[in-house]
Amino acid sequence: SPQEAAYAFLKTINLLDADVNPPKSDLNLLEYVKENAGYLLHLTWVHIVMVLSGLGLALIVGIPLGVLNARSKKLAAIILPVANFIQVIPSLALLALLMIVLGLGFKTVVVGLFLYSLLPIIRNTYVGLNQVDTGISEAGKGVGMSNMQLLLQVQLPLALPFLMAGLRIAAVIAIGSVADGAQNSGTAPF
Repeated sequence: SPQEAAYAFLKTINLLDADVNPPKSDLNLLEYVKENAGYLLHLTWVHIVMVLSGLGLALIVGIPLGVLNARSKKLAAIILPVANFIQVIPSLALLALLMIVLGLGFKTVVVGLFLYSLLPIIRNTYVGLNQVDTGISEAGKGVGMSNMQLLLQVQLPLALPFLMAGLRIAAVIAIGSVADGAQNSGTAPF
């Protein structure tokens, strides 16, 4: 049948695992899940790894960029518009551009999720640090804290609710966007 031929072709070019079978016309959802449980668990794991990788990279890069924005208005005038511009590119268009540069695969999706997750993390770090009462920062300076101590021990802990809100927004965006990339990636992370 055409359906079996399509499945055989996808298996030969390694877009489907060899143990995945085409659904039969009389196969209901529960039978399909039972028959392909291993493959579905694998895809779920790949989905989770993609989201966590993209979010982790966005946290590593986004929080320092948010701190730079809070420290320098000139840098904020550059970084925030660039992050806003990345965010307005449709996800499929961004993935298509990334596929031209990086090819088809796991890393393309992770880079796309990283780029989409940056804005909420940068913006919420920036807003959170700007919401810290200046009196508290001055008190920290008054007791002899360095700028780094003040940031790590006073300002970031006080900005944590904003950081967590940014992380939640970035996670929602990443979970929604990974489906676009996962359908096009064709490869697993390992």
